[in-house]
Amino acid sequence: MQDDQLMGALLECYEQTLMQNLELKDGAVTLLQTVKANGKHIAVVTEGPQDAQERTIEALGIARFVDYLATKNGLGVAKVDGMFGHVLQRVGARAEEVVVVGDS
Repeated sequence: MQDDQLMGALLECYEQTLMQNLELKDGAVTLLQTVKANGKHIAVVTEGPQDAQERTIEALGIARFVDYLATKNGLGVAKVDGMFGHVLQRVGARAEEVVVVGDS
Protein backbone atom coordinates (compact mmCIF):
# COMPACT_ATOMS: atom_id res chain seq x y z
CA MET A 1 0.00 0.00 0.00
CA GLN A 2 1.36 3.42 -0.91
CA ASP A 3 1.87 6.07 1.75
CA ASP A 4 -1.03 8.21 0.49
CA GLN A 5 -3.39 5.24 0.45
CA LEU A 6 -2.30 4.17 3.91
CA MET A 7 -2.76 7.69 5.25
CA GLY A 8 -6.23 7.88 3.69
CA ALA A 9 -7.22 4.54 5.22
CA LEU A 10 -5.92 5.60 8.64
CA LEU A 11 -7.79 8.92 8.50
CA GLU A 12 -10.99 7.17 7.50
CA CYS A 13 -10.58 4.70 10.37
CA TYR A 14 -9.96 7.58 12.80
CA GLU A 15 -13.04 9.45 11.61
CA GLN A 16 -15.29 6.39 11.86
CA THR A 17 -13.96 5.50 15.30
CA LEU A 18 -14.40 9.06 16.54
CA MET A 19 -17.98 9.35 15.33
CA GLN A 20 -18.95 5.90 16.66
CA ASN A 21 -17.66 6.68 20.12
CA LEU A 22 -19.10 10.13 20.71
CA GLU A 23 -21.16 10.29 23.87
CA LEU A 24 -23.06 13.29 25.11
CA LYS A 25 -23.17 13.20 28.89
CA ASP A 26 -26.54 13.15 30.65
CA GLY A 27 -27.70 16.67 31.42
CA ALA A 28 -25.32 18.35 28.97
CA VAL A 29 -28.01 19.80 26.71
CA THR A 30 -30.02 21.04 29.70
CA LEU A 31 -26.92 22.72 31.10
CA LEU A 32 -26.09 24.36 27.77
CA GLN A 33 -29.70 25.54 27.33
CA THR A 34 -29.68 27.02 30.83
CA VAL A 35 -26.38 28.83 30.26
CA LYS A 36 -27.67 30.33 27.00
CA ALA A 37 -31.06 31.21 28.55
CA ASN A 38 -29.16 33.23 31.14
CA GLY A 39 -27.48 35.27 28.41
CA LYS A 40 -24.05 33.70 28.77
CA HIS A 41 -21.67 32.70 26.00
CA ILE A 42 -20.18 29.25 25.51
CA ALA A 43 -16.72 28.57 24.16
CA VAL A 44 -15.24 25.13 23.57
CA VAL A 45 -11.49 25.09 24.16
CA THR A 46 -9.62 22.03 22.93
CA GLU A 47 -6.28 20.92 21.61
CA GLY A 48 -7.98 18.64 19.08
CA PRO A 49 -7.85 19.45 15.36
CA GLN A 50 -10.24 22.23 14.28
CA ASP A 51 -12.03 20.22 11.62
CA ALA A 52 -12.52 17.18 13.87
CA GLN A 53 -13.84 19.35 16.69
CA GLU A 54 -16.28 21.10 14.36
CA ARG A 55 -17.60 17.71 13.23
CA THR A 56 -17.76 16.52 16.83
CA ILE A 57 -19.92 19.36 18.15
CA GLU A 58 -22.16 19.01 15.09
CA ALA A 59 -22.50 15.25 15.55
CA LEU A 60 -23.30 15.71 19.24
CA GLY A 61 -26.01 18.24 18.35
CA ILE A 62 -24.54 21.04 20.46
CA ALA A 63 -23.14 23.34 17.78
CA ARG A 64 -26.12 25.67 18.16
CA PHE A 65 -25.00 26.44 21.71
CA VAL A 66 -21.33 27.10 20.96
CA ASP A 67 -20.41 30.72 20.34
CA TYR A 68 -16.70 30.12 19.86
CA LEU A 69 -14.61 27.03 19.13
CA ALA A 70 -10.96 27.45 20.08
CA THR A 71 -8.45 24.83 18.98
CA LYS A 72 -4.69 24.53 19.23
CA ASN A 73 -4.18 24.61 15.48
CA GLY A 74 -6.78 27.35 15.04
CA LEU A 75 -5.08 29.67 17.55
CA GLY A 76 -1.55 28.37 17.14
CA VAL A 77 -1.07 27.97 20.89
CA ALA A 78 -1.54 25.10 23.35
CA LYS A 79 -3.44 25.22 26.64
CA VAL A 80 -0.20 25.12 28.62
CA ASP A 81 1.19 27.99 26.53
CA GLY A 82 -1.62 30.46 27.16
CA MET A 83 -4.55 29.30 25.03
CA PHE A 84 -7.09 30.40 27.66
CA GLY A 85 -5.74 33.95 27.60
CA HIS A 86 -6.16 34.08 23.84
CA VAL A 87 -9.71 32.78 24.15
CA LEU A 88 -10.57 35.41 26.76
CA GLN A 89 -9.33 38.12 24.40
CA ARG A 90 -11.28 36.70 21.46
CA VAL A 91 -14.55 36.49 23.37
CA GLY A 92 -14.04 39.73 25.27
CA ALA A 93 -14.24 38.23 28.74
CA ARG A 94 -12.26 38.54 31.95
CA ALA A 95 -11.03 35.49 33.84
CA GLU A 96 -13.31 36.21 36.81
CA GLU A 97 -16.34 36.03 34.48
CA VAL A 98 -15.59 32.51 33.27
CA VAL A 99 -16.53 29.04 34.42
CA VAL A 100 -14.39 26.21 33.07
CA VAL A 101 -15.82 22.71 32.80
CA GLY A 102 -13.37 19.95 31.93
CA ASP A 103 -13.92 16.49 30.56
CA SER A 104 -11.49 14.53 32.70
